[in-house]
Amino acid sequence: MTSILKRNMLPEGSNLATDRRTVIEGRGVTAGGLPAGFGLRRQSTIERMRVRGQITARQAEAGERLYRCWSLGVAGAREESRGCAAWSPGGMMDAQLDALTSYRGAVSAIGKARFPLLFAVAIEDWTVARFTNERGYGRDGTGEVLRSALEDLADYFRV
Repeated sequence: MTSILKRNMLPEGSNLATDRRTVIEGRGVTAGGLPAGFGLRRQSTIERMRVRGQITARQAEAGERLYRCWSLGVAGAREESRGCAAWSPGGMMDAQLDALTSYRGAVSAIGKARFPLLFAVAIEDWTVARFTNERGYGRDGTGEVLRSALEDLADYFRV
């Protein structure tokens, strides 16, 4: 069973040569300091913004928590094993209800005006440019609105 918590390596229509979200990194280091093997991982928009210094680590953590609350509480992602991040001693239902409660609280804390932007970037993995193009907003100040929403989200999650 594929978990919704795992982001797709390559979006539909992308390849390794053109997709800038795929990061190739060394998995281990030999005694001589050279990479022993390589692996791929998908870098989310939030993580890429953090690496570039566009948002703080605190804001990135809040965005990732929102994604996890949505994927477990709203989308219902789950794996029935103790090794899964969704598993809790109270069972899956309690974990899903806790995630849904956190997600709804986050929506209220952010407000209806800023939440579509935050949802698009943190959950749908859109860039700010894609959001402004597809939703018809001007780019002026959209990044600042996103940073403000992430800061309020970090306050809500007490990151």
